[in-house]
Amino acid sequence: MSNKLRGLVFFLAFAFVLCVVSTVETRAEVSARTDRDGNYVTTQVAPLGTGSSPQVWSVRSKRFQRSMVLNSRGDYFGDSWPKVFENSSAPYHPWVLWTRPAAGGLEMMYSRWNPGGWERPDFVQFNTTRGSDGEPGVGFDEFGRPYLVWTRLEEGVGRIYVSVFLVTRWTDGFLVSDHDMDSRTPTIQVRGEGHLSIQFETSDGTFSQDVLFLDPVTITDDINPQNHFSLNGSPTYVRKND
Repeated sequence: MSNKLRGLVFFLAFAFVLCVVSTVETRAEVSARTDRDGNYVTTQVAPLGTGSSPQVWSVRSKRFQRSMVLNSRGDYFGDSWPKVFENSSAPYHPWVLWTRPAAGGLEMMYSRWNPGGWERPDFVQFNTTRGSDGEPGVGFDEFGRPYLVWTRLEEGVGRIYVSVFLVTRWTDGFLVSDHDMDSRTPTIQVRGEGHLSIQFETSDGTFSQDVLFLDPVTITDDINPQNHFSLNGSPTYVRKND
């Protein structure tokens, strides 16, 4: 066999091996990792591709259990990049938030990890507005209960809402920012005993709004947020824009 032919055979064999390895290793997925005892360790976000629309959710590896992989059809639905929030209380199970095109806008989706797998993805609040939801932020209280803030664009104006997870669902959103002031990029700190501190950006600078959640004796899915959330004073400046 000539050297040239040997080189061609070697190149084809190397290309075949590379193709097989790439097929096995390359994936775009959001998946949980556990230790050998099944305890949650971390959530991995492994996109595939670059540019404005990389694949994020579509599973390309069969090495992991299906229960470990979240929202494997997300790319098909046009779901956004996820944000992972790990609980501040043991066993530190994560909640994942993202958006999905629906009802003429973007609706917020969520899932959480329970021992053995992810819960089925669901809407935080489906078809509540013609606007678009985005920019989620999550904080946890001392009992591990999550509080969600996000931006809702309504007729071009950004408004900040807050919600708390009850037993099987989130409460309806409670408006935190001024109805007529364009507000974006919220963050939340849970200070304990129902005291929430929510910051957001406006054209005038960064504002902070204290919110009280009047925690009932028993948490049920029937809670009306209007009866349990209240603004504690007016928004205050944190810093002004230059």
